Amino acid sequence: MNKFNFDKVDPVRLKRCSRLLTREEAAAYCRLSPQGYSQWVKIGRLPGPIAGTARWDLRAIDTALDSLSGIGSNTQEDAFDKWKREHNAKETSRHS
Repeated sequence: MNKFNFDKVDPVRLKRCSRLLTREEAAAYCRLSPQGYSQWVKIGRLPGPIAGTARWDLRAIDTALDSLSGIGSNTQEDAFDKWKREHNAKETSRHS
Protein backbone atom coordinates (compact mmCIF):
# COMPACT_ATOMS: atom_id res chain seq x y z
CA MET A 1 0.00 0.00 0.00
CA ASN A 2 1.43 3.37 -1.00
CA LYS A 3 1.60 6.08 1.62
CA PHE A 4 0.07 9.34 0.40
CA ASN A 5 2.63 12.13 0.17
CA PHE A 6 1.04 15.24 1.71
CA ASP A 7 4.04 17.33 0.75
CA LYS A 8 3.35 16.70 -2.92
CA VAL A 9 0.70 19.44 -2.93
CA ASP A 10 1.21 22.70 -1.03
CA PRO A 11 -2.15 23.83 0.51
CA VAL A 12 -1.06 27.49 0.61
CA ARG A 13 -0.16 27.42 -3.09
CA LEU A 14 -3.49 25.74 -3.87
CA LYS A 15 -5.41 28.48 -2.14
CA ARG A 16 -3.59 31.15 -4.13
CA CYS A 17 -3.83 29.62 -7.58
CA SER A 18 -7.13 27.80 -7.99
CA ARG A 19 -10.57 27.63 -6.52
CA LEU A 20 -11.42 24.33 -8.23
CA LEU A 21 -9.50 21.31 -7.02
CA THR A 22 -9.15 17.70 -8.05
CA ARG A 23 -10.00 15.10 -5.41
CA GLU A 24 -6.30 14.56 -4.73
CA GLU A 25 -5.69 18.30 -4.32
CA ALA A 26 -8.75 18.69 -2.07
CA ALA A 27 -7.54 15.76 0.05
CA ALA A 28 -4.03 17.20 0.34
CA TYR A 29 -5.46 20.61 1.25
CA CYS A 30 -7.33 18.94 4.14
CA ARG A 31 -4.28 16.81 5.02
CA LEU A 32 -6.25 13.63 4.30
CA SER A 33 -5.52 10.74 2.00
CA PRO A 34 -7.72 10.68 -1.13
CA GLN A 35 -9.56 7.68 0.35
CA GLY A 36 -10.02 9.45 3.68
CA TYR A 37 -11.29 12.53 1.89
CA SER A 38 -13.84 10.45 -0.03
CA GLN A 39 -14.99 8.92 3.27
CA TRP A 40 -15.52 12.38 4.79
CA VAL A 41 -17.53 13.36 1.70
CA LYS A 42 -19.57 10.16 1.96
CA ILE A 43 -20.52 10.81 5.61
CA GLY A 44 -21.26 14.49 4.94
CA ARG A 45 -18.37 16.18 6.73
CA LEU A 46 -17.08 17.69 3.49
CA PRO A 47 -18.88 18.71 0.30
CA GLY A 48 -18.87 16.56 -2.80
CA PRO A 49 -17.72 17.73 -6.22
CA ILE A 50 -19.58 20.43 -8.11
CA ALA A 51 -22.49 18.79 -9.93
CA GLY A 52 -21.45 17.36 -13.29
CA THR A 53 -17.73 17.77 -12.61
CA ALA A 54 -14.83 16.07 -10.91
CA ARG A 55 -13.81 19.33 -9.21
CA TRP A 56 -14.24 20.47 -5.62
CA ASP A 57 -14.82 24.10 -4.64
CA LEU A 58 -12.15 25.35 -2.24
CA ARG A 59 -14.52 27.85 -0.62
CA ALA A 60 -17.10 25.12 0.01
CA ILE A 61 -14.39 23.03 1.65
CA ASP A 62 -13.33 25.98 3.83
CA THR A 63 -16.95 26.65 4.80
CA ALA A 64 -17.47 23.00 5.77
CA LEU A 65 -14.27 22.99 7.83
CA ASP A 66 -15.27 26.25 9.53
CA SER A 67 -18.58 24.68 10.47
CA LEU A 68 -16.93 21.50 11.75
CA SER A 69 -14.53 23.46 13.93
CA GLY A 70 -17.26 25.74 15.24
CA ILE A 71 -15.82 28.98 13.90
CA GLY A 72 -18.41 29.23 11.15
CA SER A 73 -21.54 28.70 13.21
CA ASN A 74 -23.52 31.83 13.97
CA THR A 75 -20.59 34.11 13.21
CA GLN A 76 -21.64 35.29 9.78
CA GLU A 77 -25.05 35.64 8.28
CA ASP A 78 -25.42 34.39 4.74
CA ALA A 79 -26.07 37.30 2.33
CA PHE A 80 -29.31 35.71 1.12
CA ASP A 81 -30.49 35.09 4.70
CA LYS A 82 -29.72 38.72 5.53
CA TRP A 83 -31.71 39.90 2.52
CA LYS A 84 -34.67 37.68 3.49
CA ARG A 85 -34.58 38.95 7.08
CA GLU A 86 -34.44 42.59 6.00
CA HIS A 87 -37.07 42.07 3.30
CA ASN A 88 -39.43 40.39 5.79
CA ALA A 89 -38.90 43.23 8.29
CA LYS A 90 -39.85 45.80 5.62
CA GLU A 91 -42.94 43.80 4.64
CA THR A 92 -44.00 43.45 8.26
CA SER A 93 -43.64 47.20 8.93
CA ARG A 94 -45.72 48.04 5.82
CA HIS A 95 -48.61 45.92 7.00
CA SER A 96 -48.58 47.27 10.58
